[in-house]
Amino acid sequence: MITLQPYNQTIKADVLNNLDSTNPAGTPPSSVINITGDIVQGGVVSLTPTVGSFGDFGGVVRQYTKGDEELSGTPITLGTPTLGTQSLSTTVVGLGDDTGGEHLTFDTTQLRTGRTGSLRRTRESAVDSTERNGGFGYTSNNADPFLYVSYFRRFQSDPYSIQDANMKQYYIYSNGGVSELPQNLLICGAGESSWSSYDNVGFHDINNTKGWSIPDDLDFHRWESHMFLNAPGDFDGYVKVYRDNELGIDSGLLDWQNAGNTPPATGWDDVRIGYYDRNIPKAIVDFTDVYIATTPARVELGNAPTWEACTHTELQAIPETEWLGSNITNVTLDKGGLSSITGSYLYVIKANGTPYSTAGELLL
Repeated sequence: MITLQPYNQTIKADVLNNLDSTNPAGTPPSSVINITGDIVQGGVVSLTPTVGSFGDFGGVVRQYTKGDEELSGTPITLGTPTLGTQSLSTTVVGLGDDTGGEHLTFDTTQLRTGRTGSLRRTRESAVDSTERNGGFGYTSNNADPFLYVSYFRRFQSDPYSIQDANMKQYYIYSNGGVSELPQNLLICGAGESSWSSYDNVGFHDINNTKGWSIPDDLDFHRWESHMFLNAPGDFDGYVKVYRDNELGIDSGLLDWQNAGNTPPATGWDDVRIGYYDRNIPKAIVDFTDVYIATTPARVELGNAPTWEACTHTELQAIPETEWLGSNITNVTLDKGGLSSITGSYLYVIKANGTPYSTAGELLL
């Protein structure tokens, strides 16, 4: 029988623990990462560490979609991701199907700086008591005990009542279990105002500590979730959620599947972004730069000279084949919503989720 426990121990030791985020060899006084190539928007560069190693990528990119890959109005399910092994799919339950792309489309109505489109999820019903389950992502035959999920998200709705609202940013389903369990949810439940991480078996509701709520400021914000599945019956499911590089949810006590879960789940394999709302008529949610991988290893641009000080970060998505411990190649620089390439700082985030160096490499 497949068991998750040895893998969970490895993940806890190598990926999800709060490890020392400094470079073990020390941070050089000037350059921390050697960069070769054209440091301009769209320029292709290679990265090498000044000391030590970036380490292995430690996984694969499942899907990366910027939101501007297709013409406005194209159903998301007909789109092609910019990167990754999984094709785009949509899942819609309630209020009819979505074969015409009425509710899940590429769109140009609300643009994030640096993008010419978004992945839009709309709710056309004006009836408060109705609900709609409609999300995009992928369904696969993979078993990924760990997932890193990142996206920019903008929410709007008119009218809106916090007393009745019930919304989820995502549902992440596993490859086993009974009655679609386990489920991992980022949720703002009925009558609540705070985003929290929730498991539908142990009923643990881990509220964020930063005051994040559904009523937002009509800006795009970056959300990042680190999640790994617990072994059956063990309260060791782990979740971290960041908003604009600020940690707001951090728990290692999730119970997504209990000991009686048959067949036992061995990993996540069904990702539905934006999946579910209730009592939020005419809700519109726009997403860009939706990135899902089985490791948090990645290249980032940030707006501050240290990683912890960054309040705006932009993922520089590359396939895992371009990542070696001693060299990362073919990184296409993309400022996204940052003001420019020059003046921003480059960071390499290792497979344990910490930066190779807490000091960024200034791009000149």
